[in-house]
Amino acid sequence: MADYMKLNDGTVIKIEDGAGLDDIRHVATDEQDGVFVAGKITPANVSHLEFYVNIENPEDVETSEPAGIYDNLIVTRSYFDVPDMMVLIGLREKTDVEKRLDAIEAEQEEQNEAIDFLAME
Repeated sequence: MADYMKLNDGTVIKIEDGAGLDDIRHVATDEQDGVFVAGKITPANVSHLEFYVNIENPEDVETSEPAGIYDNLIVTRSYFDVPDMMVLIGLREKTDVEKRLDAIEAEQEEQNEAIDFLAME
């Protein structure tokens, strides 16, 4: 049995037992795996994150209930420690101010699109 993290793009990553948002560890099978996993930890991929515990196979994630679901996370660190073959990941939840800023930016984008549409008529 193992713990897994499912990224927004559907990538499933095996993680060490006892992970917290600020300390997620993935033991890389080889250097290519470590670079791949570290590269997958992007703002878009942590915008929705699911954690699964005590799962037998990574494929079972699709039919299991997540132990935790997080939205709107921020990457605080993501790097591959080559000597230890460990990918170290740190995340945190967005603050209320950051969430409001995101909403304002989305609203502004909608207004810009509407103005562009009207200008084309």
